[in-house]
Amino acid sequence: MAYVILDTCNTCGLCLDECPIDAISIGESIYVIDDTCCEFQECVAVCPEDAIVHEDDVPSGDMLKNDAPEDLAPNIPAN
Repeated sequence: MAYVILDTCNTCGLCLDECPIDAISIGESIYVIDDTCCEFQECVAVCPEDAIVHEDDVPSGDMLKNDAPEDLAPNIPAN
């Protein structure tokens, strides 16, 4: 997994629709990019919050969405 979702994600779902290999899924309460990610970057291009970044480019001090404590993670409604 080379790309990660930052806590600035607004859970709009655009990345889910855009990923050609369905490497982004809804976890218990957060979006998750799994190890099948091939770095096509379609998700990066459509993210209105610029919340999907390469793991090497995570700004210091930013919390990854995947690391958010459960009580801080957003509720993502099931479709």
